[in-house]
Amino acid sequence: MRFFVNACFWNAPILSIWIKRLERVKGPSNYAIWKRLALDQLLFAPIFTGTIVFNLRLLEGNGIKSAYKRLCRDYTDIMTNFYKLWPVVQLINYSFVPLNYRVVFIQAVALLWNVYLSFATQISMVQTR
Repeated sequence: MRFFVNACFWNAPILSIWIKRLERVKGPSNYAIWKRLALDQLLFAPIFTGTIVFNLRLLEGNGIKSAYKRLCRDYTDIMTNFYKLWPVVQLINYSFVPLNYRVVFIQAVALLWNVYLSFATQISMVQTR
């Protein structure tokens, strides 16, 4: 349920705005794709992923301090795995998927990513008990 709430009220609205903003990046086709990818993966993704994990901790019933402490503890491992998947996904997304389907494509892949996040956050929760 927490993933559903997070996706509906946080992820999808922010991603919709972000994907539209990235479309403003102009230039030769390949240059624009790589620039979008760099902006997405180096500026947006680290912050956005952190907010997702933080929100999930809050939705578990953790307080703000506890959610932040757990985010700090888990962030490096999550981002290491993030960069194994998402740059390739986003390269495909920006290269081949029409603008109006990009968030849908991201959310489809996010189903798999959310399985990992659920596992990663639950394992760390069990280890802290």
